[in-house]
Formats: sequence, C-alpha cells, structure tokens
Amino acid sequence: MNPPPTQPLPLFVDLDGTLIATDVFNQSLLGVLKHRPWQIPALLITWLFRGRPELKRLAYRRARLDITRLPYRPAVLELIRSARDAGQPVILATASHREPAQHVADHLGVFDDVLASEQRNNLKAGRKLDAIRDWCTQHNHTGFAYAGDARPDLVIWQQADHAIAVAPPPRVRAQITRRGINATILDA
Repeated sequence: MNPPPTQPLPLFVDLDGTLIATDVFNQSLLGVLKHRPWQIPALLITWLFRGRPELKRLAYRRARLDITRLPYRPAVLELIRSARDAGQPVILATASHREPAQHVADHLGVFDDVLASEQRNNLKAGRKLDAIRDWCTQHNHTGFAYAGDARPDLVIWQQADHAIAVAPPPRVRAQITRRGINATILDA
C-alpha cells in the first residue's frame, strides 16, 4: 500500500523587512511627517485610544503610500514564485495593518491569503504564530514554512518546518544559531 501523498508546506511570508526592504508603518509615518505634519496629533490620539493596529491603518491612509513603489526584494519574489510553482500555498503574514497588506497582495497577485493586524490585534511574534497555526488547522496543513527577518520572527522560526531568514541583522543571526534554529539564510 502506498503512503498518502503529502501536501506541500504552505509558505508564510512576512512583509516588513522581508518581502520589502523597508517597513510600511515607518514609511507611512515619514510620509505624514513630510506631507501632512499637522496630522501627527490625530495619529497620537488614535494610538492612545484605539491601539497600534489602528495607528498603522490611519498613518497608511494619511500618507497615501504608493504600494507599487516599495522596494520589493527580488530574491523573496523568486522564493514565492518557486513555492507557487511547487504547488505551495503562499500567504502574506504581517504585523502591518490589513489595509496596506491587502494592497500589497493585490498589487503582486502572488498570495493565496493575507494574515495581518486588525483592530486591537497586532499580529506580531506569538500572535502571528497563533494566526499561522489557525490558518494551517483550517486548511488541513500540519506544518509550514516561514520567511521573516527580525527578532519577533524567532518564535515562529522555532516552530516552522522550514525557517527562512531574509537578510537578518547580525544579532538575529546570532539568536538563530544560539537557539539551534535550522534556517536557510537568504541574503537579499
């Protein structure tokens, strides 16, 4: 009797610092500071009363960031293309707010789904891991691959079947080694 076919691992890809060589929220704040500095007090009030995810959404909207001009990493786009060619589902998983994340996904047209921050749920570190696990459970996957770049990704890499570190800073590289994470390093 033949063993049942295995499903390809879904690939979860972080946005800020991984898919793009910058951060959507930081770029949004810079855009507001440069073009609409009088709106900074409203952003601060939003942060105090509605939380960081809503601050991210509002900053993005006020900055009118052009998603098409973000510095996308060619090596990560190639990783995504290879995964799709291999039949892997590819999911954008980010602590950025859902609105810019969805705009990036729509612009690139390579993602099967988007996991992102909304309302008071800042999808970072453990919360992102929980969302990834929930997605895998809902879609009958027992494992996953994850591409990230930063310290909050360590908790996810530790649980991933395939960890991919994209241009990680030296301190993150050291933590990967110290924690015994078997990661593919993608210097993009």
